[in-house]
Amino acid sequence: SSDKPQVSALEELLKSGFAQARDIKLGNVTRLYQQQDAELLQGYSDRVGALVKTGKDNDKAEAGSSFSNLTNRAREATDLLAQAASQGAGETDTLRSMQMAVRNWSANQSDVNRSYFDTARSVGNSITDLNADTRSARMNLATGMLGDQEQIYANYYNQRADAYTQLGNIRANPYSDSYKKGAKDY
Repeated sequence: SSDKPQVSALEELLKSGFAQARDIKLGNVTRLYQQQDAELLQGYSDRVGALVKTGKDNDKAEAGSSFSNLTNRAREATDLLAQAASQGAGETDTLRSMQMAVRNWSANQSDVNRSYFDTARSVGNSITDLNADTRSARMNLATGMLGDQEQIYANYYNQRADAYTQLGNIRANPYSDSYKKGAKDY
């Protein structure tokens, strides 16, 4: 039988065919990893941007609420002083009415501050969680890529081993035109 075409094909695969296929697959795995990592980082950037915007909005809300609270304190103090004066209140009662306006302002400002710091802490915690999740996702992507590369190399070497075995079998077959006396599987 003529095994020369099969031997020639196996030798060509061993020379460069398997390596070319391996390199194409490795390139595809690397490109896929780079695309997925870029997408992951873009999503990270978008979410960080949204959290930073939330932080800035929180700053503006705190400033606006604090200013409104000051305005409200001035209005309440004026109203309380007018009411105390209309009823003929003395100095002590007038001071007590001013204290009421200040206590009201203080309670309202405590609520504004508590809300501000709760939101700021929430934004900070969200950024921390996002950093940890993104790091884990990137590590998973890299681990997946390395696993794919390992599989590609394992397949490459298995194909080479199979091709060498086939060549050895053909060359060790005395009925083959590619027979070589003393040939062994290699």
